[in-house]
Order: sequence, then structure tokens, then C-alpha cells
Amino acid sequence: ATLTPGPAVLMTMSVGLRRGTVAAALTGTGVCAANAIWITLSVAGLSAVLLASATLFLVLKWAGACYLIYVGLRLILKRSAGGADVSAGPARARGAFARGFLVQMTNPKAMIFFGALVPQFVVPSQPLLVQGVILAATLIVIEQLVLAGYGTLAAQGARLAGRERWTLVTEKTSGALMIGAGLGLATL
Repeated sequence: ATLTPGPAVLMTMSVGLRRGTVAAALTGTGVCAANAIWITLSVAGLSAVLLASATLFLVLKWAGACYLIYVGLRLILKRSAGGADVSAGPARARGAFARGFLVQMTNPKAMIFFGALVPQFVVPSQPLLVQGVILAATLIVIEQLVLAGYGTLAAQGARLAGRERWTLVTEKTSGALMIGAGLGLATL
């Protein structure tokens, strides 16, 4: 499931194209931080409460859809690729992390995924905290490695393919895919 491209993968690849491997890895770390929250909620049983709240689900769904569409429009409307900016100063690092975190926290599919997945691996008669930590660590390490791989692939592809023109085309394509993901999320 982690290998399947979704909003987190698209965001990580887009950042990899524009800013390089380090910024893509920071975006993936933001996604994983949000996943840690979703996993914790799932282990604590709160995802069932969130799923039962139609209003909260709708707010998350629309916030996520709007954010994905916004990011997609920014990529499409960007005038020039201007070369990838591979600097990863503190402000850029926070921005990459925050974007990844926001995309995943506003993705109600993540809530549904972890709400459905985590209980399958929890044994009620065993210590919940230990199981939760092991499960969370396993899922987060796998997700971080997969997102780092996608981000590195995108960054290397941009470097090898005549950076500016290829980056511009792939940013526009990523933007369209993110808008599609946002519209798909809105119709969920």
C-alpha cells in the first residue's frame, strides 16, 4: 500500500523535482509525522470516533481536497521552473516538512487506512502500548524509505533530463495529478 502513488507520493516527488533529495526526504518526514498521529489515534481507538463523526470527516475531506487543488494550481500556474532550488536552509526545511505533514493530516483516506489496518494487528489481550509502538515504527520506517526513494528518483530524473524543461513539464503534470487527487478526494 505504501508503494501506491497517492497525495503523499505526488507531493514528495514534486518537492524532489524542484528542490532535490534532501527537501523531498523532509517532506516524507512530515508525512510520517502525520502518520504517527493517525496510527496513535487508531491504536487508541479514536479513529472509530472520527469515522463516526460525519462533520469532522467532511471538514478533513474538504480541507485536504482544497489543499491538494491549491498545491496543484500553484504548480500549474508557475511561470518558469527556474532550475531546481536544492538549498535546504531552515525555512525551506520547515516548509517541506510542513507541506508533507499538512497533506497527510488532511487526507481522510489516511484516517480510514490506519483505522482499518491497525486493529487487524492488535491483540487485545497483549500490552497495547508495546504493540502500538512496534506497529507504528514499522509502518513509519517503511513509509519513510518509500517516500525517500520516490523523492530521490524524482530529483535524479530532474538532474539527468535537462533540468529546466523537464522539471517544468513534470511540475505541470504533478500539478494536474494533485488537482485530480483533490477532486477525487472531494467526491469520496
